[in-house]
Amino acid sequence: MGEYVAFAGVVGTDIYDAVFLTLFCVSCMLLALERKEIYDRAAVKHSLGTVVGLGAIATLLSGYCLFTFVKESVGFIFSPASIADLASCFGFWGCIAVGVLLYIYHMYRNTTKGIDMRTLYLSIPPE
Repeated sequence: MGEYVAFAGVVGTDIYDAVFLTLFCVSCMLLALERKEIYDRAAVKHSLGTVVGLGAIATLLSGYCLFTFVKESVGFIFSPASIADLASCFGFWGCIAVGVLLYIYHMYRNTTKGIDMRTLYLSIPPE
C-alpha cells in the first residue's frame, strides 16, 4: 500500500513544507520593503539591506531544498509510470486542489458576509 500513498511519505510531505518555507522566506524578505510601518514597529531592528540580503539567501537555499525534494519524487508527481504512481500523483495534486478550493470557498463566503479580504491582515497579528 506504501507505493499508492507515496505522496504522504517523508519526501512527499517535505515538498509541502519546502513550498511553505520558500514562500515564507520570500514574504520575510519583502515585508520590510512592502510594509514599512510593520518593519518600523519591530522589537529588533536591522538595516534594510541586512533583512533583504538574508531573506534573499534564505529564499535561494529553501528553493534549492524544494528543488531537491521535487527532483527525488518526479516519478509520482509529474510522470507516473505505474498505477501506484498514478494514485500517488492524484493524491498529491488532490491535496493541493482541496486546499485551494477551501481557500476560494472561504474567501467567497467572507466576501458575501461583507468582510473586506484586502484589509483582513493589515495588522500583524490580526485582531
